[in-house]
Amino acid sequence: MEIISQNNTATNTTAIEFAFSAEEFENAIAAAYNKRKKNISVPGFRKGKAPRALIEKMYGEAVFYEDAANTLIQENYPAAVEES
Repeated sequence: MEIISQNNTATNTTAIEFAFSAEEFENAIAAAYNKRKKNISVPGFRKGKAPRALIEKMYGEAVFYEDAANTLIQENYPAAVEES
């Protein structure tokens, strides 16, 4: 995680912008896939047994992005606040 900018927007409000490496994001996507794969149904596969590439092909590449981003933010937000 890398803090890009910090802006004081109001009296008690600060906006912090931080970035993650591609490796960290890929690991978070893999974790999101493992967490959600049991709920995704793909014709020809039992629930939880469909490969990630096939799920991404059916539902779009960004199917796991939101979960991955939320996980990364929740894990790294306290450290970002402490650092800034």
